[in-house]
Amino acid sequence: MFSSSASGGKISSSSPEADSTAKRFQEWLSQAGLGETNPFGPLNAGEDPHLSRYLIRHDVFRAIWQDKPAIVFAPAGGGKSAFRARLAYACRVEEDMRQVLAIPYIAPTPTMDLETHLEGILRGAAQELLLRLTYRPATFTSLDDPACAAIRRALDQNDPGLLEQFLPQLEREGTTQPLVETFDLSAAHLPAPAEPAQVHALCTALAQIPPVPQVPPVAQRWQDFFDLLFATLHFEAVYILVDGVDAFPETIADPDAAAAVLFPLLAQMPHWAAQQVFLKLFLPLELAPVLPEPLTKPAKIDMITWTPELLVELLHARLRAATNGEFDSLDAISAPSLRNAEAELLAGLPPLPREVLALLNRAIVEHVRRVGPTGGLEPEDIKAARRWYQEERPFSP
Repeated sequence: MFSSSASGGKISSSSPEADSTAKRFQEWLSQAGLGETNPFGPLNAGEDPHLSRYLIRHDVFRAIWQDKPAIVFAPAGGGKSAFRARLAYACRVEEDMRQVLAIPYIAPTPTMDLETHLEGILRGAAQELLLRLTYRPATFTSLDDPACAAIRRALDQNDPGLLEQFLPQLEREGTTQPLVETFDLSAAHLPAPAEPAQVHALCTALAQIPPVPQVPPVAQRWQDFFDLLFATLHFEAVYILVDGVDAFPETIADPDAAAAVLFPLLAQMPHWAAQQVFLKLFLPLELAPVLPEPLTKPAKIDMITWTPELLVELLHARLRAATNGEFDSLDAISAPSLRNAEAELLAGLPPLPREVLALLNRAIVEHVRRVGPTGGLEPEDIKAARRWYQEERPFSP
Protein backbone atom coordinates (compact mmCIF):
# COMPACT_ATOMS: atom_id res chain seq x y z
CA MET A 1 0.00 0.00 0.00
CA PHE A 2 1.00 3.64 -0.33
CA SER A 3 3.26 4.60 2.55
CA SER A 4 1.80 7.14 4.96
CA SER A 5 5.23 8.07 6.22
CA ALA A 6 7.03 11.21 5.09
CA SER A 7 8.70 9.37 2.25
CA GLY A 8 7.60 11.56 -0.59
CA GLY A 9 5.09 9.22 -2.12
CA LYS A 10 7.33 6.19 -2.24
CA ILE A 11 5.50 2.93 -1.90
CA SER A 12 6.60 0.55 0.82
CA SER A 13 7.68 -2.77 -0.63
CA SER A 14 6.04 -5.04 1.92
CA SER A 15 4.20 -7.24 -0.60
CA PRO A 16 4.24 -8.16 -4.29
CA GLU A 17 1.23 -5.86 -4.80
CA ALA A 18 3.07 -2.97 -3.18
CA ASP A 19 6.16 -3.67 -5.30
CA SER A 20 4.01 -3.59 -8.42
CA THR A 21 2.35 -0.33 -7.39
CA ALA A 22 5.71 1.26 -6.62
CA LYS A 23 7.06 0.26 -10.02
CA ARG A 24 3.99 1.59 -11.83
CA PHE A 25 4.17 4.82 -9.79
CA GLN A 26 7.73 5.42 -11.04
CA GLU A 27 6.80 4.48 -14.59
CA TRP A 28 3.91 6.92 -14.50
CA LEU A 29 6.20 9.75 -13.35
CA SER A 30 8.51 9.06 -16.29
CA GLN A 31 5.76 8.87 -18.90
CA ALA A 32 4.24 12.08 -17.52
CA GLY A 33 7.55 13.85 -18.16
CA LEU A 34 8.49 14.22 -14.48
CA GLY A 35 11.71 12.22 -14.58
CA GLU A 36 13.00 9.69 -12.08
CA THR A 37 12.41 11.71 -8.89
CA ASN A 38 8.97 12.31 -7.46
CA PRO A 39 8.64 16.13 -7.29
CA PHE A 40 5.80 15.83 -4.77
CA GLY A 41 7.89 14.39 -1.94
CA PRO A 42 9.31 13.66 0.53
CA LEU A 43 6.55 14.96 2.75
CA ASN A 44 9.09 15.88 5.44
CA ALA A 45 10.93 18.86 3.99
CA GLY A 46 14.05 18.17 5.99
CA GLU A 47 14.51 14.89 4.11
CA ASP A 48 14.16 16.40 0.63
CA PRO A 49 17.46 16.81 -1.25
CA HIS A 50 15.64 18.73 -3.97
CA LEU A 51 14.00 21.28 -1.67
CA SER A 52 16.17 24.16 -2.86
CA ARG A 53 14.70 23.69 -6.35
CA TYR A 54 11.14 24.20 -5.11
CA LEU A 55 11.49 27.44 -3.17
CA ILE A 56 8.96 30.27 -3.34
CA ARG A 57 9.05 33.74 -1.79
CA HIS A 58 6.39 33.56 0.89
CA ASP A 59 5.77 36.73 2.95
CA VAL A 60 7.13 35.00 6.05
CA PHE A 61 10.45 34.49 4.30
CA ARG A 62 10.71 38.22 3.62
CA ALA A 63 10.12 38.83 7.33
CA ILE A 64 12.77 36.40 8.58
CA TRP A 65 15.38 37.40 5.98
CA GLN A 66 16.30 40.34 8.19
CA ASP A 67 18.84 41.00 10.94
CA LYS A 68 16.36 40.53 13.77
CA PRO A 69 15.50 37.64 16.09
CA ALA A 70 12.44 35.81 14.78
CA ILE A 71 10.02 33.13 15.90
CA VAL A 72 7.94 31.38 13.25
CA PHE A 73 5.01 29.18 14.25
CA ALA A 74 3.23 26.66 12.04
CA PRO A 75 0.99 23.62 12.49
CA ALA A 76 2.26 20.16 11.64
CA GLY A 77 2.91 19.99 7.91
CA GLY A 78 2.78 23.77 7.64
CA GLY A 79 6.31 24.37 6.42
CA LYS A 80 8.55 24.97 9.46
CA SER A 81 11.42 22.86 8.15
CA ALA A 82 10.90 24.15 4.62
CA PHE A 83 11.27 27.75 5.78
CA ARG A 84 14.33 26.86 7.82
CA ALA A 85 15.81 25.28 4.69
CA ARG A 86 14.74 28.30 2.62
CA LEU A 87 16.57 30.67 4.95
CA ALA A 88 19.68 28.49 5.01
CA TYR A 89 19.63 28.44 1.20
CA ALA A 90 19.46 32.25 1.03
CA CYS A 91 22.50 32.48 3.28
CA ARG A 92 24.51 29.87 1.40
CA VAL A 93 23.99 31.43 -2.03
CA GLU A 94 24.47 34.97 -0.68
CA GLU A 95 21.03 36.05 -1.79
CA ASP A 96 20.62 39.83 -2.21
CA MET A 97 24.44 40.03 -2.04
CA ARG A 98 24.38 39.45 1.73
CA GLN A 99 27.14 37.70 3.70
CA VAL A 100 25.26 35.74 6.37
CA LEU A 101 26.21 32.41 7.92
CA ALA A 102 23.26 30.21 8.80
CA ILE A 103 23.82 27.61 11.52
CA PRO A 104 21.10 24.92 11.38
CA TYR A 105 20.53 23.63 14.90
CA ILE A 106 18.20 20.78 15.75
CA ALA A 107 17.43 21.46 19.40
CA PRO A 108 18.40 18.72 21.85
CA THR A 109 16.41 16.95 24.56
CA PRO A 110 14.83 18.91 27.43
CA THR A 111 17.61 18.05 29.87
CA MET A 112 20.07 20.39 28.16
CA ASP A 113 21.39 23.60 29.73
CA LEU A 114 22.89 26.65 28.01
CA GLU A 115 26.41 25.22 27.87
CA THR A 116 25.19 22.12 26.09
CA HIS A 117 23.19 24.29 23.69
CA LEU A 118 26.37 26.24 22.94
CA GLU A 119 28.27 23.01 22.29
CA GLY A 120 25.60 21.90 19.82
CA ILE A 121 25.48 25.26 18.06
CA LEU A 122 29.27 25.38 17.73
CA ARG A 123 29.32 21.84 16.34
CA GLY A 124 26.73 22.87 13.77
CA ALA A 125 28.70 26.04 13.04
CA ALA A 126 31.84 24.03 12.30
CA GLN A 127 29.93 21.74 9.96
CA GLU A 128 28.26 24.66 8.18
CA LEU A 129 31.55 26.52 7.83
CA LEU A 130 33.18 23.49 6.21
CA LEU A 131 30.19 23.21 3.86
CA ARG A 132 30.48 26.89 2.92
CA LEU A 133 34.23 26.60 2.34
CA THR A 134 33.74 23.53 0.14
CA TYR A 135 31.03 25.33 -1.81
CA ARG A 136 33.25 28.42 -2.20
CA PRO A 137 36.88 27.27 -1.69
CA ALA A 138 38.30 30.65 -2.74
CA THR A 139 37.05 32.02 0.57
CA PHE A 140 39.75 29.91 2.25
CA THR A 141 42.50 29.81 -0.34
CA SER A 142 42.60 33.62 -0.56
CA LEU A 143 43.37 34.02 3.17
CA ASP A 144 46.79 34.42 4.76
CA ASP A 145 48.39 31.66 6.82
CA PRO A 146 47.26 32.89 10.28
CA ALA A 147 43.64 33.11 9.12
CA CYS A 148 43.77 29.63 7.60
CA ALA A 149 45.23 28.28 10.82
CA ALA A 150 42.43 29.95 12.80
CA ILE A 151 39.84 28.23 10.61
CA ARG A 152 41.52 24.87 11.06
CA ARG A 153 41.59 25.48 14.83
CA ALA A 154 37.88 26.40 14.91
CA LEU A 155 36.91 23.28 12.99
CA ASP A 156 39.08 20.98 15.11
CA GLN A 157 38.01 22.41 18.45
CA ASN A 158 34.27 22.55 17.82
CA ASP A 159 33.79 19.27 15.97
CA PRO A 160 36.79 17.06 16.71
CA GLY A 161 37.31 14.53 13.95
CA LEU A 162 35.29 16.49 11.39
CA LEU A 163 38.22 17.05 9.05
CA GLU A 164 39.70 13.63 9.66
CA GLN A 165 36.41 12.08 8.58
CA PHE A 166 35.49 14.32 5.66
CA LEU A 167 38.67 15.56 4.01
CA PRO A 168 39.29 12.17 2.32
CA GLN A 169 35.66 12.05 1.17
CA LEU A 170 35.71 15.62 -0.14
CA GLU A 171 39.01 14.97 -1.90
CA ARG A 172 37.53 11.88 -3.55
CA GLU A 173 34.19 13.43 -4.56
CA GLY A 174 35.32 16.97 -5.38
CA THR A 175 31.93 18.31 -4.27
CA THR A 176 29.96 19.17 -1.12
CA GLN A 177 27.98 15.93 -1.44
CA PRO A 178 29.51 14.02 1.52
CA LEU A 179 28.63 16.93 3.83
CA VAL A 180 25.17 17.33 2.34
CA GLU A 181 24.32 13.66 2.76
CA THR A 182 25.52 13.63 6.37
CA PHE A 183 24.35 16.98 7.72
CA ASP A 184 21.67 18.66 5.61
CA LEU A 185 20.02 17.19 2.54
CA SER A 186 18.41 20.53 1.76
CA ALA A 187 21.88 21.86 0.89
CA ALA A 188 21.92 19.77 -2.28
CA HIS A 189 21.70 21.48 -5.68
CA LEU A 190 23.28 24.79 -4.68
CA PRO A 191 23.90 26.73 -7.90
CA ALA A 192 27.31 27.15 -9.55
CA PRO A 193 29.32 24.83 -7.30
CA ALA A 194 33.11 24.96 -7.22
CA GLU A 195 35.17 22.97 -9.67
CA PRO A 196 36.54 19.68 -8.28
CA ALA A 197 40.09 21.03 -8.63
CA GLN A 198 39.20 23.90 -6.29
CA VAL A 199 37.77 21.46 -3.73
CA HIS A 200 40.93 19.35 -4.00
CA ALA A 201 43.06 22.45 -3.37
CA LEU A 202 41.00 23.29 -0.31
CA CYS A 203 41.42 19.78 1.09
CA THR A 204 45.16 19.87 0.47
CA ALA A 205 45.52 23.24 2.17
CA LEU A 206 43.50 22.21 5.22
CA ALA A 207 45.36 18.91 5.52
CA GLN A 208 48.72 20.69 5.53
CA ILE A 209 47.81 22.74 8.63
CA PRO A 210 48.68 20.86 11.84
CA PRO A 211 45.59 19.75 13.77
CA VAL A 212 44.77 21.36 17.11
CA PRO A 213 44.21 18.81 19.89
CA GLN A 214 43.47 21.28 22.70
CA VAL A 215 39.80 22.11 23.36
CA PRO A 216 39.29 25.27 25.46
CA PRO A 217 36.12 25.85 27.51
CA VAL A 218 32.97 26.39 25.49
CA ALA A 219 32.69 30.10 26.39
CA GLN A 220 36.16 30.77 24.97
CA ARG A 221 35.47 28.75 21.83
CA TRP A 222 32.20 30.63 21.34
CA GLN A 223 33.99 33.98 21.46
CA ASP A 224 36.82 32.79 19.23
CA PHE A 225 34.50 31.31 16.63
CA PHE A 226 32.38 34.42 16.25
CA ASP A 227 35.46 36.63 16.19
CA LEU A 228 36.65 34.46 13.30
CA LEU A 229 33.36 34.79 11.45
CA PHE A 230 33.11 38.56 11.77
CA ALA A 231 36.70 39.82 11.87
CA THR A 232 38.40 37.33 9.54
CA LEU A 233 35.68 36.04 7.22
CA HIS A 234 33.69 39.29 7.23
CA PHE A 235 30.23 37.88 7.69
CA GLU A 236 27.75 40.66 8.40
CA ALA A 237 25.47 38.48 10.52
CA VAL A 238 24.95 34.95 11.83
CA TYR A 239 21.55 33.26 11.95
CA ILE A 240 21.04 30.32 14.30
CA LEU A 241 18.17 28.29 12.81
CA VAL A 242 16.44 26.30 15.57
CA ASP A 243 14.14 23.49 14.45
CA GLY A 244 12.92 20.10 15.65
CA VAL A 245 12.24 21.06 19.25
CA ASP A 246 9.13 18.85 19.22
CA ALA A 247 10.84 15.84 17.64
CA PHE A 248 11.84 13.98 20.79
CA PRO A 249 9.80 11.53 22.90
CA GLU A 250 9.99 13.94 25.84
CA THR A 251 8.56 16.85 23.85
CA ILE A 252 6.44 15.50 21.01
CA ALA A 253 3.22 15.59 23.05
CA ASP A 254 4.28 18.06 25.74
CA PRO A 255 4.44 21.73 24.68
CA ASP A 256 5.63 22.82 28.11
CA ALA A 257 8.59 20.44 27.95
CA ALA A 258 9.38 21.60 24.41
CA ALA A 259 9.24 25.23 25.49
CA ALA A 260 11.59 24.53 28.40
CA VAL A 261 14.24 23.41 25.89
CA LEU A 262 14.24 26.93 24.48
CA PHE A 263 14.41 28.98 27.67
CA PRO A 264 18.24 29.12 27.84
CA LEU A 265 18.41 30.25 24.21
CA LEU A 266 15.63 32.81 24.52
CA ALA A 267 17.35 34.33 27.52
CA GLN A 268 20.42 35.00 25.34
CA MET A 269 18.46 36.49 22.45
CA PRO A 270 18.93 40.23 23.22
CA HIS A 271 22.63 39.83 24.06
CA TRP A 272 23.35 37.86 20.89
CA ALA A 273 21.36 40.26 18.71
CA ALA A 274 23.56 43.10 19.89
CA GLN A 275 26.50 41.11 18.48
CA GLN A 276 24.78 40.45 15.11
CA VAL A 277 23.92 36.86 16.07
CA PHE A 278 20.21 36.28 15.55
CA LEU A 279 18.05 33.40 16.70
CA LYS A 280 15.53 32.19 14.13
CA LEU A 281 13.17 29.66 15.72
CA PHE A 282 10.81 27.44 13.71
CA LEU A 283 8.28 26.10 16.18
CA PRO A 284 5.06 24.08 16.32
CA LEU A 285 1.90 26.09 16.79
CA GLU A 286 1.27 24.46 20.17
CA LEU A 287 4.20 26.37 21.66
CA ALA A 288 2.76 29.80 20.94
CA PRO A 289 0.67 30.05 24.14
CA VAL A 290 3.28 28.53 26.47
CA LEU A 291 6.39 30.60 25.68
CA PRO A 292 6.75 33.38 28.28
CA GLU A 293 6.19 36.79 26.72
CA PRO A 294 9.16 38.45 28.46
CA LEU A 295 11.48 35.94 26.76
CA THR A 296 9.93 36.29 23.30
CA LYS A 297 9.47 40.07 23.35
CA PRO A 298 12.73 40.87 21.46
CA ALA A 299 11.71 38.64 18.54
CA LYS A 300 9.58 39.31 15.50
CA ILE A 301 6.81 36.70 15.65
CA ASP A 302 5.12 35.33 12.54
CA MET A 303 2.68 32.58 11.67
CA ILE A 304 3.11 30.55 8.49
CA THR A 305 -0.22 30.61 6.70
CA TRP A 306 -1.00 29.22 3.28
CA THR A 307 -3.51 30.56 0.80
CA PRO A 308 -4.75 28.51 -2.16
CA GLU A 309 -2.69 30.78 -4.40
CA LEU A 310 0.51 30.04 -2.49
CA LEU A 311 -0.17 26.30 -2.51
CA VAL A 312 -0.71 26.42 -6.26
CA GLU A 313 2.57 28.33 -6.60
CA LEU A 314 4.30 25.63 -4.57
CA LEU A 315 2.97 22.90 -6.88
CA HIS A 316 3.96 24.91 -9.94
CA ALA A 317 7.52 25.37 -8.61
CA ARG A 318 7.87 21.62 -8.15
CA LEU A 319 6.60 20.91 -11.65
CA ARG A 320 8.92 23.51 -13.20
CA ALA A 321 11.90 21.97 -11.42
CA ALA A 322 10.98 18.44 -12.44
CA THR A 323 10.48 19.36 -16.11
CA ASN A 324 13.29 21.93 -16.46
CA GLY A 325 10.66 24.58 -17.09
CA GLU A 326 8.73 22.75 -19.80
CA PHE A 327 5.45 23.07 -17.89
CA ASP A 328 4.22 24.00 -14.44
CA SER A 329 0.53 23.09 -14.32
CA LEU A 330 -1.12 19.91 -13.09
CA ASP A 331 -3.34 20.14 -16.16
CA ALA A 332 -0.29 19.09 -18.21
CA ILE A 333 -0.26 15.71 -16.43
CA SER A 334 -4.06 15.35 -16.37
CA ALA A 335 -6.56 13.97 -18.86
CA PRO A 336 -8.92 16.33 -20.72
CA SER A 337 -11.66 15.30 -18.28
CA LEU A 338 -9.72 16.95 -15.42
CA ARG A 339 -9.23 20.66 -15.88
CA ASN A 340 -8.18 23.23 -13.30
CA ALA A 341 -6.66 20.27 -11.50
CA GLU A 342 -5.10 22.39 -8.75
CA ALA A 343 -8.51 23.67 -7.65
CA GLU A 344 -9.93 20.15 -7.68
CA LEU A 345 -7.05 18.94 -5.55
CA LEU A 346 -7.26 21.76 -2.99
CA ALA A 347 -11.03 21.76 -2.55
CA GLY A 348 -11.92 21.08 1.08
CA LEU A 349 -8.33 20.24 2.03
CA PRO A 350 -6.53 21.80 5.03
CA PRO A 351 -4.33 24.55 3.55
CA LEU A 352 -1.02 22.91 4.41
CA PRO A 353 1.72 21.79 2.00
CA ARG A 354 2.07 18.32 3.50
CA GLU A 355 -1.66 17.66 3.15
CA VAL A 356 -1.70 18.76 -0.49
CA LEU A 357 1.31 16.63 -1.36
CA ALA A 358 -0.11 13.63 0.50
CA LEU A 359 -3.38 13.82 -1.44
CA LEU A 360 -1.64 14.32 -4.77
CA ASN A 361 0.64 11.35 -4.19
CA ARG A 362 -2.39 9.25 -3.33
CA ALA A 363 -4.17 10.38 -6.50
CA ILE A 364 -1.23 9.09 -8.54
CA VAL A 365 -1.39 5.77 -6.65
CA GLU A 366 -5.12 5.49 -7.35
CA HIS A 367 -4.52 6.21 -11.02
CA VAL A 368 -1.80 3.60 -11.55
CA ARG A 369 -3.82 1.00 -9.66
CA ARG A 370 -6.85 1.72 -11.81
CA VAL A 371 -5.37 2.01 -15.31
CA GLY A 372 -1.63 1.43 -14.96
CA PRO A 373 1.28 3.81 -15.66
CA THR A 374 -0.33 5.51 -18.65
CA GLY A 375 -2.48 8.54 -19.31
CA GLY A 376 -3.13 11.60 -17.22
CA LEU A 377 -4.85 12.01 -13.88
CA GLU A 378 -8.63 11.92 -14.04
CA PRO A 379 -11.42 13.19 -11.75
CA GLU A 380 -12.02 9.69 -10.40
CA ASP A 381 -8.39 9.57 -9.19
CA ILE A 382 -8.88 12.73 -7.15
CA LYS A 383 -12.17 11.41 -5.79
CA ALA A 384 -10.66 8.07 -4.80
CA ALA A 385 -7.72 9.83 -3.14
CA ARG A 386 -10.13 12.08 -1.23
CA ARG A 387 -12.08 9.06 0.03
CA TRP A 388 -8.82 7.55 1.25
CA TYR A 389 -7.86 10.83 2.86
CA GLN A 390 -11.19 11.22 4.64
CA GLU A 391 -10.95 7.68 6.01
CA GLU A 392 -7.28 7.67 6.96
CA ARG A 393 -6.29 11.36 7.36
CA PRO A 394 -2.71 10.32 8.21
CA PHE A 395 -1.43 13.86 7.85
CA SER A 396 -4.22 15.78 9.55
CA PRO A 397 -3.02 18.68 11.71
